Amino acid sequence: MKRKHYRHIKNDSPNQSGIVHHPGSHAQHTHPHTEERSAIRGEKLLSDCKPGEEVKVSLVHGGPGMRAHLSGLGIYKDSHIGVIKKGKPGPFLLNVKNSRIAIGWGMAKRIEVSTPADSDNE
Repeated sequence: MKRKHYRHIKNDSPNQSGIVHHPGSHAQHTHPHTEERSAIRGEKLLSDCKPGEEVKVSLVHGGPGMRAHLSGLGIYKDSHIGVIKKGKPGPFLLNVKNSRIAIGWGMAKRIEVSTPADSDNE
């Protein structure tokens, strides 16, 4: 049986998009203006909520895969969720439709929320 020979690629060389990737570097990728836009609209991110707070989802940032995953958990636009435990370190524990759901810090930073009282006034 022949062994497959793989060409070694130097890690410091940029890929097709010109981005240099270093193995082991896992940067947080969020939209640069997400926090600014939510502040303008008077909303905040789920990652900024305190335990015991009841909020309404205003917008979910992210790709179709992440939105579909969160939708399957019951987190989508206009759904009501309660924060049980704030992550960092660890997951966010949420109360969604009388079920406990755990999501990571990265997902929580991509969910814009408002308090139900604020959204009723609009």
